[in-house]
Amino acid sequence: MKESSAKRYQNDREVDDVLNLPPRSKKHQSRFRKEKNQLLISQIILKGLVTIFIFLIISIPFIYYFWLQ
Repeated sequence: MKESSAKRYQNDREVDDVLNLPPRSKKHQSRFRKEKNQLLISQIILKGLVTIFIFLIISIPFIYYFWLQ
């Protein structure tokens, strides 16, 4: 019985390895957190630039129209 439970435990561990998940300690390292933070900052900057660009596209014709009248 002990051998079968040991084999079953080993098989369960092999099934978990199929997922190819990184170890928890590696997942929580500061380097990976820094990369994630850099991605978030890049997304915020990109969204801000797109918003400013769209605002300029919409506002320039109105400013041009009212400035010439």
